[in-house]
Amino acid sequence: MSANQAKAALRRTAAVTKRLRSQLHAAKRSKRRWQRRAREQDEIMIFLAKRDVPRLRWVLATALKRGTTPTRLLSHLVRAADGTYRARGYSQRELDVSCLAAELGGPRLLYALGRSHGFLSKRTVRKHMFIPRLLPSIAVPTKLEIDTNIASFLDIEVTPTPLPLDPDVSTCLPGHIMMIDGVAIEPRAGYCSRRNHAVGLSRETAGRVDTEVSSLEKVEAMRTALQEQRVRFGSEATVVAVAPYADTEHYAPIPIAVSPSDKSEDAEELLLWLQTAVSCWKLHPYAAAIRGPIWSIATDGDATFRKAKHMLCTAGTITESSELWSSLSTLRGFNLKVSADGETTWTCDPKHIFKRFATLLRSPHGIMLFDVNLRPTDIVAHLTASGKLSTDTAVQLLDPADKQNVPKAVALMQHLHDIAAETERSSSTATSVPTLDVRQRRISAFSEILWLFVRPFITPEMTLAEQLESLSAFSHSIAILQLKHGSSCLTGALYADTQATIKNIFVVVARLKRINPQYKLFLLLEGTDRLEQVFSETRTLDHARNFDTVQLSYKLSSGFLIHAIFQRNPDLDRGHRRLKLTNCMGIDHMNPKSWLGDVCVENVDLHAVWNSGREQAVEHLTAEFGDTAAALATQLSENFSRPDYDVLRPDGHYVGVSGPTPEDERSERVEPTVTPHIPRAAVPVDAATVPVSGNAIEPSTCDEVSELDQPDDARLDLPPSTEDCLPDGIDFDDLFPDTLPHGDDSPPPVLSTEPVVSGTLQFPKTLDDGKGGQIWKSALLSTLSADRTRTVTVRTLRAQGITLEDLRRKSQLTRFDEPAVPDDGSVKTGNIMGFLARVGTSYALALLEISEFVLPSGARKLSLSREQFESSTADPHTKAIGQVLQLREAQDPSDSDVWLWTRRYISQDGDSDARSTLARFSFEVPTAFLHAVTPELVEEEQEASTTPSGLPSSPPPSPPSTLITWSFSTAHLDDVLEEAWQALDPESEDILLNLNALPTVKNTTDLPYGSHKRGPVFVVRDVPAYLQPEPKHTDPDTKLPCYLCGTSVSLRKMRDHVGRHILRFFRDVEDTLLRDETILPDEPCGFCGRDTCVTAISYVKNRASPRIHSSCGYHYEGMRYSSASTSTDASPCTNVPIPCRLCPKSKAGHFRTVWKYNAAVHLAAEHSDERYDRQLEASMFISMHISQKEEAAMTIPPDRTASFRSQMDIPHSDDIREFEQVLEDKSTGKTRPRATTTESERADRPATQRLKLTKG
Repeated sequence: MSANQAKAALRRTAAVTKRLRSQLHAAKRSKRRWQRRAREQDEIMIFLAKRDVPRLRWVLATALKRGTTPTRLLSHLVRAADGTYRARGYSQRELDVSCLAAELGGPRLLYALGRSHGFLSKRTVRKHMFIPRLLPSIAVPTKLEIDTNIASFLDIEVTPTPLPLDPDVSTCLPGHIMMIDGVAIEPRAGYCSRRNHAVGLSRETAGRVDTEVSSLEKVEAMRTALQEQRVRFGSEATVVAVAPYADTEHYAPIPIAVSPSDKSEDAEELLLWLQTAVSCWKLHPYAAAIRGPIWSIATDGDATFRKAKHMLCTAGTITESSELWSSLSTLRGFNLKVSADGETTWTCDPKHIFKRFATLLRSPHGIMLFDVNLRPTDIVAHLTASGKLSTDTAVQLLDPADKQNVPKAVALMQHLHDIAAETERSSSTATSVPTLDVRQRRISAFSEILWLFVRPFITPEMTLAEQLESLSAFSHSIAILQLKHGSSCLTGALYADTQATIKNIFVVVARLKRINPQYKLFLLLEGTDRLEQVFSETRTLDHARNFDTVQLSYKLSSGFLIHAIFQRNPDLDRGHRRLKLTNCMGIDHMNPKSWLGDVCVENVDLHAVWNSGREQAVEHLTAEFGDTAAALATQLSENFSRPDYDVLRPDGHYVGVSGPTPEDERSERVEPTVTPHIPRAAVPVDAATVPVSGNAIEPSTCDEVSELDQPDDARLDLPPSTEDCLPDGIDFDDLFPDTLPHGDDSPPPVLSTEPVVSGTLQFPKTLDDGKGGQIWKSALLSTLSADRTRTVTVRTLRAQGITLEDLRRKSQLTRFDEPAVPDDGSVKTGNIMGFLARVGTSYALALLEISEFVLPSGARKLSLSREQFESSTADPHTKAIGQVLQLREAQDPSDSDVWLWTRRYISQDGDSDARSTLARFSFEVPTAFLHAVTPELVEEEQEASTTPSGLPSSPPPSPPSTLITWSFSTAHLDDVLEEAWQALDPESEDILLNLNALPTVKNTTDLPYGSHKRGPVFVVRDVPAYLQPEPKHTDPDTKLPCYLCGTSVSLRKMRDHVGRHILRFFRDVEDTLLRDETILPDEPCGFCGRDTCVTAISYVKNRASPRIHSSCGYHYEGMRYSSASTSTDASPCTNVPIPCRLCPKSKAGHFRTVWKYNAAVHLAAEHSDERYDRQLEASMFISMHISQKEEAAMTIPPDRTASFRSQMDIPHSDDIREFEQVLEDKSTGKTRPRATTTESERADRPATQRLKLTKG
């Protein structure tokens, strides 16, 4: 190698060395740098492991965007963890989650989560996620208000547009259900800043006053109208919402109207705005056009809504041109009425129907099922007979104070069904008490009918076909019972609602099959249950479970927003908590995911399930009730072949849709009428200080930036208790500015921020108080309230409209008066007692099975102790209610003196073709007429019943070969008959009143009880002749001969004519018309003058004049007592029957009756030896007094009048005035010293002996 080559090699070696040395230094520096970065990353990881960094995502995103070094990033993380640094930015999901935290947990929770986890502030949420406020109606809901709400809630940016199930099959969308229900609100006024009007007044009366809040004078005018009760607050808010039928994922209802009501609206007024709501949905571009039509209108059991729905949804008919004709026209007896446009039918909420089933079973009036009246005590005995339920549990299930408890109602239905199913499987079902056995069989039969309706909604294993078949069986069963009982079984309201609900379900299935057979229909989505779940959410959104109209609109909006967020973020929704329903008792809310059966409409044959249900109903009723039920089924089938007859009109007219009736109280929840107003006393206005300085904001159409605007992540520096310290009527929202503009860099709002009313006019929230200050409009309107503003928080009481003020006064709960029927020796329900009844012209014995007792106060009791029963016999107003047993003579010749109960009850009229109503089969008997009967138990073979041709002939379940029934001996019943007759005092003059008080039975077929050999038995045989009523004359102008003188006198003048005879005879004045040998009896009849007649009077409640009962044939029944007891020139005679209050009361509770002209003789004969109360004597002397003017008009000389008064020791006219003063002092409560006039002299004289008066 040459030198040059060596030099070159050395230079290359040096360059390589230098390069390697540089690379080594660079590698060392890189190593140190990466080691440092690793340490920084470790520090970041350790820091993140130790500390929670709010909004970490946005801190990292900002650092990556800006290329922040790890050291600086760690610094940002430390500052973010310490709360001194906050990265800007948020995602849609974070906005949703922050909104959920604010709505579900409140602003304090959102603040805490913002500090701990970096949630967005309330102001940021409010600014970028504007909540579409529900616009409450000022008065009757208008088209503008409903359209505004539809535009706010159904904007495509708010609620995604639904899509058809399969566009290749059909592009039509399934319909919706319009749900209308009421929720209790606090009756007070609120302020709607969007329209500058007061809300909270009832829609029925709000139109009578100007509700604009533009001056103090207008607010005072509203106060005056409320004080004068020209205007009332709404006690209930009617909410209208719409929900889909076939969307099983997002089926929450969307509110479109809220309107306060005082429940005074009639159906015609309600119909008008219902038509407006349906029309708005049909015409609005965000409604029917892109979401589907309204298929049904659902409400609860309110009678006014029912009538309005019926008028709206029966204006049209499904004709042959309709697409539904082929599916529904073949259903025999199906009602084809729809709305005028053919789109809508009406329905009811099944959960409300469940509650009303339970209310019907709890009704003290009972349920008629053929000839048996089933009462709550019978159901309690039925529930506890097997021993699986205690008496306390059974009574709780029938507690009338908890009518709103759906789980309890469902549990009651389930227990009754379980008992019926167990009874059917058991070989021995008869109890030891025949009457109880009959009633338990009837209860089982009726509960199985109710179960046909309840089961399809709570049994998730059922397919849709099985559900419809069960509903069809229920529909035909109650149609048959309607023909038999009318509203004495199911009330008219309950019948209409159940039939309309079943009809609507069949129509909806037919509509879904027409659109796409692959659609599924979950019956649990029927009715207003989804809207009631929204109500429950509104009451649990914050700590205030009650609300007024404005607060309700806010909470409904928040509830809708929550469902919209869950719809966008389904992973955040936990779903329904109950997924398994096996062996669940008292099921309430369910969701579609819990249903196991096949509910695809493709697998349903409407014609097959309708007919199968009809056959099932006829088979069940025929097996239970025999030929009678079979004949009714035949009659129903024949009715269906006639026009205008169907299940809603089984007898040719619609049932239960004419409005509320007294009979509906048996199944409906009766609420007190609440007409809240404010007291007449002036309420001082306490002006709340406006926490915003400066003058009031003038109305403006432009957006102005308020001084309260802060950066996105700024928070109002308010203590946690600020909202609790706000003045009455002020909401936290009032502290925010009227406008919340979006910045240029802000993302577009999630929800629509378009104006919700016409124009963009903004109104100030304050008024000039006239003193240079400002007053909040909300605070001013909050003074328009009263002590009934705050309702209670207990659900069962709040639903009744009970307020805190009501609870301060008294409790309004009415419960069972007794937990159970005692087992001691008391007289109780189920006991059999005998009584006498008037049957035609005879008096016969009847046997009553007691259901309950009604006390004079109106209270009802299930039992009376022996002492209470004996004391009640003195009060004719204490009555026993029950049913009369039907008896027949034993067929065994060896038992000819034995009578057996046929296990049936008799009616009052005996008409076998009439409806079996409660009034026909229920008897009210005063306890004074009841007498103990001691039956015996015997076994009797059961007769097999036949099934008419043309009906299903499947054999009924095998009954027991023998049945236990009651047995009564002839001798025992004869003894009871004799005891009952003697108890009426047949030898006294009270017998007529006692007989007139006996129950009258028109059923001459079953009473008197008949023997094949002896004819009618247990009948009073030897009734005195004077108790046999003589034929009465109806024509008052009929000429009749006088029994005393023979003169022909018209019936209306006979009492005056006979009165002259009587008065002249007693005054010893010559009567030229009488024969010399004629002698009048001591106490002659005022109608005819004889002593063979019996006359009595009785007083009826709420009637001033008494009712006259007389066996006399000359009794003028058209006589007016008040006119007859007043002396006039044309008719001076005042001889009328009067009560003698000195005599003891009769068994029927009435005083003995005497004729006025005979009263002096009666006193001398009956009361001359005794001393009486001064007021009683005064009352008697005043009622029997005959004025001297009257006697002069009857041609009695004055000296004869004075002589008779002195002779009989009765007061003169001057003494009568003193007796009148005695009665006046008694009525005013004054006391008088003992008189020293003729009154005291009469008391000191010896008693006058009775005189023998004869003519001459």
